[in-house]
Amino acid sequence: MVELPVGRGKSFLSNAPKIVDGIIGGWQVSTLFTFHTGNPVDCTASGIYNTNYLSSSRCILAPGVAKVPDSHLQFDNLGFPSLFANVSAGNDFVPSYAGQVGSRGILRGLPYWNDDMSISKNFRVREGMQVSFRVEAYNLTNTVTFANSSTTNLAISPIPGTTSAGTYAAFGSSTFGEITKTSSAAAPRVLQMALRFQF
Repeated sequence: MVELPVGRGKSFLSNAPKIVDGIIGGWQVSTLFTFHTGNPVDCTASGIYNTNYLSSSRCILAPGVAKVPDSHLQFDNLGFPSLFANVSAGNDFVPSYAGQVGSRGILRGLPYWNDDMSISKNFRVREGMQVSFRVEAYNLTNTVTFANSSTTNLAISPIPGTTSAGTYAAFGSSTFGEITKTSSAAAPRVLQMALRFQF
C-alpha cells in the first residue's frame, strides 16, 4: 500500500488549505498485478492410440516441418478467435509413431494478466472517531481473458492437406486452435465500495 504524495507536507499541493487537504490528502493506493505466459498445451491425434488404449496419441511435428507454428490470440481464416491465423496449422502435426509417447506441451496457450486495485482514505471526525472509505476494483481494465483451445480443437484426424513446408499432410483439423469460451479463472470487472465508522 502506498500513500499518494498529495496534500500538506507532500510533493503536490503541500500548501493546500486544511479543508482541501482533508479531501485530497491521505489517500492510499494498493494493487495486485498478476501475469504469466501461456501454459503448455497438448496436441492430440483423435482416435489414434500409439502406446495403449487409455489415451490418444500426442502429436509430433510432421516430416519436413522445422518448427511449431507461431501462436497468439488472433482471428483465423474462418473469423473465429484462435491461437493460429489459419486452421491449416493442424496440418503441421502428425500422431507420434507406435511405441512413442509424443511431445507433451508442444504448443503454448494464451498469456494471462490481471490488475486488481484499491484506493482508500480515513477521515477523522473527532477524537477517537473516524470514517474509512474504500473503493476496490477487480480486473480494473476489464480485460477479456480467453480460455485455451479445447482438447477437441487441438486434435488432429485423417484430413488431408498441405503443411507449412509445402509437403503433403495426412492429418489436419477444421477447427484447429479455435477458442470457444472465456477463462473460468477470470471475470469481468467488479467494483465495490465500503464505508466504515470507527469509534
